[in-house]
Amino acid sequence: MKNNSFEEGIIPVPGTYRMTSLMDTEAWGAGLARSLKSGDVVYLIGALGAGKSSLCRSIIRTLVEDVEEIPSPTFSLIQTYEARNFLIHHLDLYRLGDPEDTLELGLDELGFGSILLIEWPDRLGPYGFDCRQEIEIVITDTEGGRDIILNDQRHFRRQTL
Repeated sequence: MKNNSFEEGIIPVPGTYRMTSLMDTEAWGAGLARSLKSGDVVYLIGALGAGKSSLCRSIIRTLVEDVEEIPSPTFSLIQTYEARNFLIHHLDLYRLGDPEDTLELGLDELGFGSILLIEWPDRLGPYGFDCRQEIEIVITDTEGGRDIILNDQRHFRRQTL
């Protein structure tokens, strides 16, 4: 298990982070938010109810001033928020039936100069992003326990090196 602390602008160390409650998950998400930069793409992977949307809400609350409500984009597919110096696009692709449908979303344009938080990225099929950070959330018990697995992504932020 890894330490749950982060440095601003620094990509967290890949590994497994143990969460024992929703508060732990929200704190981890706030730390991750401070490490994100414009242009970052984050894939959130996990079963229904694993906490992908909760983690996204924590990231958004940390980066966006005066945000009152953060609805899940399950039906709208995309919710956009204005942070200080960039936009955050939160996508929930669960309802997409065909990867071709993602072409209509204009993800290439959305990702330029923004942060993309993408739930159910497997729905992108061959239209996904090569440069991305993958976060998997695994339910470990019925009392709020989760493992957040930050996968090693050698190509993450490749475009900024």
